[in-house]
Amino acid sequence: MLSGKEKLLVLGGSGFLGINFTRYCKNFDVVLTYSKALPTIRGNWIKFDFSLQGEVELSALIKEVRPSIIVNCIALTNVDHCEQFPVKTKLLNTILPGAIGKIAEKEKIKFVHVSTDHFKSRVDEPRSEDLEVWPVNVYGNSKKFAEDLVKTINPSALIVRTNFFGFSYRKNNTLLEKILSNMAENKTFDGFSDVFFNPVSVIHLIRAIEYLSSIDSQGLYNISSSTVISKLDFARLAATVFGFNSGLIVPSTSRQGLLRVDRPKYLALNSTKYSSMRAPRIPDVKDMLLELKEDTLWSDELRSQHGKKK
Repeated sequence: MLSGKEKLLVLGGSGFLGINFTRYCKNFDVVLTYSKALPTIRGNWIKFDFSLQGEVELSALIKEVRPSIIVNCIALTNVDHCEQFPVKTKLLNTILPGAIGKIAEKEKIKFVHVSTDHFKSRVDEPRSEDLEVWPVNVYGNSKKFAEDLVKTINPSALIVRTNFFGFSYRKNNTLLEKILSNMAENKTFDGFSDVFFNPVSVIHLIRAIEYLSSIDSQGLYNISSSTVISKLDFARLAATVFGFNSGLIVPSTSRQGLLRVDRPKYLALNSTKYSSMRAPRIPDVKDMLLELKEDTLWSDELRSQHGKKK
């Protein structure tokens, strides 16, 4: 039941990031949308599928909920799938954020659009918000166009570039879940030694979004840890923190991984703009992994799913 706090509407609430708002968003009453099956986790759910419903229905939904903040977590993120279905990708990753931004601007509602770090730049060093970046595939292209569109349509919007890790609850589809699933089943995991990022846990990403929204921050913000790490070392660190044999993490490269679509290899973000504020501090990657290990809600669910498969 809603408590009387201001409402925060999460579009794409059943996805990886969206569903974690039910756990970690503390300062708002969270309303979430889902598109197909009603999630089993407790929450204030509303069915909405933008691929089937349009801007008129979206506007009606927003007017019904009357949120103070809208967070857009709807996106196609499977890079290979995006390359195969560019029209659908454009609809959900570009056109939809523009539509939300337009409605939010009209209704004077704070709009938060979650973008990506999936770009290239001229130098391989953590990139600030004002550094020139460019996409290398359909997914990146759709997200960059969305950033530019939202800035134009809704100048007061908050756009967050990030790369996040954690548990998705519903199914084993996040990087961290895949690593731990393989470890639990005594299987090897290929860790890319040539791909670098500085991810943030869903816990601290949501806290950062809450904070920036509450002070009406506008424009582009990088939300990341200060730890730039290869995906190989991230996998080894995750295995160690969760008590598994890190020797099962096999060094590999993105080329050896036979990825069908070109991807940027250096993704790290410079989050000085965020960290220079009086904002909640983002710990290093190891501490965030330890925090997730101690918060057993999703990890217990993950173990229970493994048990059902046996």
